[in-house]
Order: sequence, then C-alpha cells, then structure tokens
Amino acid sequence: MSKTVMFNPYTGTPRHPSDIASDPEGILIHEDGAPLRSATASAQLLEAREYNERRAFEQAAYARYQTMKVAGLLAKGDGDGSPEALFWKQPNGEYGVLMFNAAWWGWRAAKGLV
Repeated sequence: MSKTVMFNPYTGTPRHPSDIASDPEGILIHEDGAPLRSATASAQLLEAREYNERRAFEQAAYARYQTMKVAGLLAKGDGDGSPEALFWKQPNGEYGVLMFNAAWWGWRAAKGLV
C-alpha cells in the first residue's frame, strides 16, 4: 500500500485537498524550476528504475542462492539453478518462482518502493 503525500516535498507546504484526492501518492508534484518531462519520458524513467532495481535484487538473490547451494542447504533435484530458471517472469511481471516473487515484494517494501 502506498503512502498519501500530505505535504509538498520540495516546499514543505500542505497540499490542497483536491490535489491529494486526485494524486494521493504525489506522483505529479513538480519541483519549481525543474524541467518538465513528457509522460512517455517519465514512464521510461520509471521502467529504467524498475529494471535496475530488479537487476540488483536478482544479483543479490542469486548470490545468496549460490552460497546456499555450496553449503548444501538446497533440496536435492532443485533444478538447474540458472538465473533464467530462477527469475523467469509471468506476463504480469511477477516472478514465476513464488519464493522469489515474495522476496521481490519484501525487497521493494524494505526500500520504500511500494
């Protein structure tokens, strides 16, 4: 669940109730003097951030997986264990391996991304 932004993060002033009602997360708050981006550019920026965050998550999760494998802590017959086999995604973007999907949500929550 996302947080409702009650104050402008750039000025510290309270947001107007109609602004809060139409944009509770404050996604459209714009810093005075900052360049305006098109919706396409903003969406591309969000996609790039998501991609980079997923990449960092997958690298950390795979390093942990490898450590557990070397220590003999994984179940026998656990599959090939390749990144492709572990981090495949469903059409909706969720990880197909439910353990990693749950970990991804925990990763995002810990970083304040959800």
